[in-house]
Parts: sequence; structure tokens; C-alpha cells
Amino acid sequence: MSGHLDPSLTDDGIIATFTPAERRLHEWYEDGGLEPYMWGGDLIRDLEAMFPDIEDVTEALNTFSTKWIGREHRRERAPVSRSSLLTRIRETSCRDSRHLQKTISAIQRDNIPDFLVGESRFGGTLTGYAIQVNPRAFNPDEPFDEISEEERAMALDPAIVAIDVATISSQLSPPPVDPPGLSSAQKRRRENRSSGEDSAASMRSANSDDFLDTEPDVFYQVGTLMHCTGEDWMKVREKSVQDKPVYYTAYSWLQTGYSVVVKLDRNGYPTGPVFAICASSYVMPEMDCFQAEEIEDMEYRHYLLQLHVGSLYSGCDTKFFLAQMAEKLEDLHHGVEFNFDIKTQKKCMVQSTKLVGVGLSQMIIPQQICDTPGISEYKRPRMEMMDERD
Repeated sequence: MSGHLDPSLTDDGIIATFTPAERRLHEWYEDGGLEPYMWGGDLIRDLEAMFPDIEDVTEALNTFSTKWIGREHRRERAPVSRSSLLTRIRETSCRDSRHLQKTISAIQRDNIPDFLVGESRFGGTLTGYAIQVNPRAFNPDEPFDEISEEERAMALDPAIVAIDVATISSQLSPPPVDPPGLSSAQKRRRENRSSGEDSAASMRSANSDDFLDTEPDVFYQVGTLMHCTGEDWMKVREKSVQDKPVYYTAYSWLQTGYSVVVKLDRNGYPTGPVFAICASSYVMPEMDCFQAEEIEDMEYRHYLLQLHVGSLYSGCDTKFFLAQMAEKLEDLHHGVEFNFDIKTQKKCMVQSTKLVGVGLSQMIIPQQICDTPGISEYKRPRMEMMDERD
């Protein structure tokens, strides 16, 4: 499932979890293969030449290293309990950049096992789900180098992202009536929402006056959503105990291609509803000079909005971009059956965030990066060359 192995596993128990690629790397390591690279050398290049049939040597090496080379360190550290982890997340003030960084650093440093969040029949098959904890499971859609030095100084960690869920809901609702006292910026924001444009979030300026009191929708990344389906899930289900950590089980758990986020409340704490989001960092494919041409930043974002989203598991009959899983993280645990309440099937922009205002007027809002032309150049891919996600 992930690199989190049960600390009580013996060496033979760890070896039993190895994939075929990891077994070959283990033999190479035990024969002293790593020693010549202790003081330098291109390890990955040489491993790719040595094992040309391993699809991703870097990933295989990282997983093997975590399992085997880090086993003694893992045995010395007690795993963080589920309740302690949820409390740590819930009590993180995302408006306080130092507090946020402290939480993220602790999660990355500590022994955080994956934890079960229940099961669902969504898509037609009873499937178990767990979260591989990682507050930086995905990046916002815009490249970070688009942000100016001044904006970067105000930027929050990529663990905090903005998604315009309100715009999605407004597409199914009658046009809103402006309440009295709205500023011109707020009225402009309402007009964007009522127009039903998918990219409304990317067209506003990142000024706190552009957002109503209930906007924008800002989220904290919890981690990667994993799934276990069919007979494998029945076996895991029988052995699982509520609130006990989930450790690596070879060939049982797979990535869904989705991540889990928690909505921040008005005070900047991740205590709100829990969502599954099909979000990742898309890299523009390399094109030759006859296929490529310069495009503006906004056109790149329109391209991103056309990308196909995925499905939770092979054979799942419904695809979506964003769906609610629960009202709060504590509601998701072993023994719970939940549903994925789809908010949108079409991709929305996922933006980086920054903190503006002082005192009680502080808000976390998207970065202002979309209206600055000519900062970066992209290559236009031919849409027919892009494959749909399974």
C-alpha cells in the first residue's frame, strides 16, 4: 500500500513484501551494489542500464530503501495513533504559516501509518479505502515559477489549495440576487459565478474584496486515497481493527489517482467536510517545432480544464473530479460505509493560496497569477494526442 511497514516485522517478513523489482534491488544491495556510490556517481543512470526492464527504477529504489534500509529506524519509532493524527490536523491553524509548517514537518518526520476510512459501493463494487498521509499529495495547477517574488513571500504551503466549489453549485441554481451593501468587486464576483463559466476561479483578481464572506473554498491536503477491491478487501476487512494502523500488504492496496482534502472553516482550521479530488501536476508533453507554439497563461488553464478525470478503480462505472466523502474526518473509519457525493464531473482549477488582511479580516485566497501575461511560455499539445485516463 505504501512504505509504512509494521515495525514488528522481521527481516524475512519485510522480504516477503518485496515486489519482483524490489527483490532484484535487494540482491544488488546485499552484494554491495550501493557502496561505489557513497561518494558520488550517477546511481539512477547506472541502475536503469543494469535493470532496463524495471519500468520506474527511481520509484522502485525509493520504496525498497524505505522498506529495507530504513527498517532499523522504523523499529525505533512508535507509530502515531489515528486519534493523535486527526487531532493534530484538526488543531492546525492554516492561517499561521509557522504552525502549518510545524504540522507538515512533524507528519513527514514521524511514523504515520496509513489509516482506514471505511468502504463504499460507489461504482458498483464494494471497495475498501484508506489514506496514505501526505500533506503535499498534489500540486496546484499553475507552475510555482509563475508566482512573482512578492507573491511568493505571501504564499502559503502547497498543502493549502483553493477550489471554486461555489461556482460549480451556482451552475445548477437560479442567478443570485445581490444583497445590499456589496462592493463593486463583490458584484463582479457574483456576475462571474452566475455566468456559469468553468474557469471563473481563474479569472478573478486575488484581492480579498473579490470574495464574499463564505468564499473561497480552501482545503488542507490529507493525503493519497488508496483502494482495496474484491477478494483482497474481504481478507483485509476481516483482519482490520478499528483505529488500528494499516500497514503495507503486498498486492492488496492500489492508488486510486485521487487525493483527500478537508475544507477549512472560517477561522482557517481543517475541520469541515472531506472530499476526494482527482488532482495532480500535469506536465505539458514535449512537442517538435512543427507541433508547438507559444500560448498565453490563460489558454494553458483552459487546456487543463479540458483534461479528462479518472475513476476510483478499474471497472468503476462513474468518473468525477470532486466528491464529498463525509462531514468530517472523524466520521471515516473502519466499519463505516460511505458514498462519494459528486460535486462535479468536470475538472476545476486548483489554485495555490496566500494570506491577506490582518486580524479578524484575514482571509486565505487564491494567488493572483492568472492575469499576468507573458510570464511563462507553454507548448500547445494537440488534443487528439492526449490519452484519456482509465
